[in-house]
Amino acid sequence: MGTLRMILTLTLLSACFASAADNPARDPSSLPTSAQARISASLGKDRPEYFVHPVSGGFKADSRGLASRFTQTGVEVNSGSARWGLALRGYGYRRALHSVARVAPQAAKNRVEYRRGAMTEWYVNGPMGLEQGFTVAERPGKRNGQPLTIVLDTSGNLTTTADDGGRDLELTSADGRAALRYAGLTAYDASGKELTAYVRVHGEQLLLQVDDRHAQYPVIVDPVVQLAKFSASDGKPADEMGVSVGISGNVVVAGTFANAAYVFVKPPTGWQDMTQTAKLTPSDGGGLFGVTVAISGSVVVVGAPGANQNQGAAYVFLKPRGGWRDMKENAKLVASDGAPGDTFGSVSVSGDTVVVGAQAATINGNQFEGAAYVFVSPNMVSTNAERPILTETAKLTASDGKGGDRFGGAVSISGDTIAVGAQTASSGAGAAYVFVKPPTGWVTTTETAKLSPSDAGGFLGGSIATNGSTVAAGAMAAHENGAVYVYVAVDGRWANMSETAQLVAVKRGWSFSQSVTVDAGAKAIAVGAPQGNGRQNGAGDVFIFVEPPGGWQNTSRYRYRVFASDGQDGETFGVAVSISGKVLVVGASAARIGNNAAQGAAYLFGAQ
Repeated sequence: MGTLRMILTLTLLSACFASAADNPARDPSSLPTSAQARISASLGKDRPEYFVHPVSGGFKADSRGLASRFTQTGVEVNSGSARWGLALRGYGYRRALHSVARVAPQAAKNRVEYRRGAMTEWYVNGPMGLEQGFTVAERPGKRNGQPLTIVLDTSGNLTTTADDGGRDLELTSADGRAALRYAGLTAYDASGKELTAYVRVHGEQLLLQVDDRHAQYPVIVDPVVQLAKFSASDGKPADEMGVSVGISGNVVVAGTFANAAYVFVKPPTGWQDMTQTAKLTPSDGGGLFGVTVAISGSVVVVGAPGANQNQGAAYVFLKPRGGWRDMKENAKLVASDGAPGDTFGSVSVSGDTVVVGAQAATINGNQFEGAAYVFVSPNMVSTNAERPILTETAKLTASDGKGGDRFGGAVSISGDTIAVGAQTASSGAGAAYVFVKPPTGWVTTTETAKLSPSDAGGFLGGSIATNGSTVAAGAMAAHENGAVYVYVAVDGRWANMSETAQLVAVKRGWSFSQSVTVDAGAKAIAVGAPQGNGRQNGAGDVFIFVEPPGGWQNTSRYRYRVFASDGQDGETFGVAVSISGKVLVVGASAARIGNNAAQGAAYLFGAQ
């Protein structure tokens, strides 16, 4: 006996833009919950405008310009002249599908159910559209080596196209305009193991497939959903909040181009109710303060590469005993041998250790060769000292560094491992360098390992992230489309190597890999593509890749694709990304907030 819960979310696209503009006060994108399916369903349950109403032959429901009708023959959704129908045909394993009979729908408040013995098909209406799900009470026979499949017949006047990742569907009208979208899937079994799920189009049929060969029932299949959208309470046009983001546990930090960074703390009621908790500013005005940020536990570090005639600085903030509040820095970091123009300011932090890159530093007469600096505090975290002592204990450089390499343009630290990008090394191919802390502590040194591309690369190291055992390095010019090169330590040890795998963009011109982040378990890598099509052309995307059971492999097949529910052209969603646990934060620095162009915003996503 088991339960399969498959959730797909239909969200109105182009028609939704018009309805929001006509009545902005009722635009659900103004809700902090945005597209989060669970919250949408909960709101719909308490708001009569999302209730299901009886009509001749069945029921009807309305949501944000999307009209749905439920009858014995199936479900039809309409948006203006766009029409799309779904009718469950069967489920099981492809060669032995259980056909289903027509049944009358049953409804209560904002929920409709079609009950067919072991299979219940259900729909929940809410502010962000119609959520579809299936509950299978028992395994439907023997697998015969095939995926569990749910088959739906489609009808209407829309063309259905699956994306390359098999996670989303786009439904377009005859003139090519997007009308509806079917959101991405994620699947888990009873043990919490993630399963593979796909949406496929086969003629006039829609196939929902789950690889359950090693699954322990019940199996849960959910989309990655938007948990919240947030912006600065005092934001102004061109602030570009979200140009940098970081998350650690229940705390998010977002940087700006306006010499400020903002802290948001998850309240007890959940992310959806999050508002700005603190504004962090420098005591001396900084210089591009906020274009980089990092967070680890109670420590936030903000980079200011334009400070002191572009010499650069980094500012350290410690959470006060009473919690985050508006404040100035607890410590300011500068390079001991810094010079004007070094642009010291790319930042990362792990525990008591801060690493700061200076990509334009001159090394042995080589201009723009670059360096990274390590600062360690014996009391920063353990005592939460108001004025922590951070000592520059190491200067990191590349053993084969040359002028123009820009080593230090991107840095990442996790525990005892530091990864540094040098995106213009090797005549623009790029490279990444790994440094492992010696037993006696951080000291001035060259790399433990150099990570190189096996091919021509293309600005490899322009973005970088590590969890200690895995390094993900972005290469925006690789293969013309962009790629992320994944490197995995062998038996826990780093050595000079070429990549273990490449994660490749599916489209050209999306700025794929401008940002990258790795989860602590190295099982997921999120890649920003701020010029991706998202909800609208050029609004931006983030692609999430999940490590296969046999380890990372070359692929362009992502597991999830996420985008802003209210994204507009040019908002650069994906310009910055950071992950903590199962929560992803994404910056959209050019997002319009009210009448403020490019005020900027950040979005949170997570599995239900």
